Amino acid sequence: MLDDDDLRLLPAPRPVSSDAVHQLWLTVLVLGLQDAAAALAPPRACKVSPVDAVRGLRWVLDDGDALGSFIWVCTVLDMAPDAVRLCLWRRCGVSRQRAQDVAYAAPAIAA
Repeated sequence: MLDDDDLRLLPAPRPVSSDAVHQLWLTVLVLGLQDAAAALAPPRACKVSPVDAVRGLRWVLDDGDALGSFIWVCTVLDMAPDAVRLCLWRRCGVSRQRAQDVAYAAPAIAA
């Protein structure tokens, strides 16, 4: 799981004021990364449902740029999506390929 120390390893977002919209999307990003990290953790370490964990990992891996997507959220926060992903892969000790294997070897889940 990601904790406050791990979040400091992420590329710094542009300065976030008290703007509620930016705070919202930063929270979405953090929760998505925590879910993705849970999918990559040993099963006993997972503190979220396996379905939520896999959804979070698939969200991080998705290259679409629709409203609310990982790419879109990173863009809103002025963060480089690939740099954020790289931090996640390093923190979890996996490669992007391993993350993809975990995300898509899981049973199909409803969108």
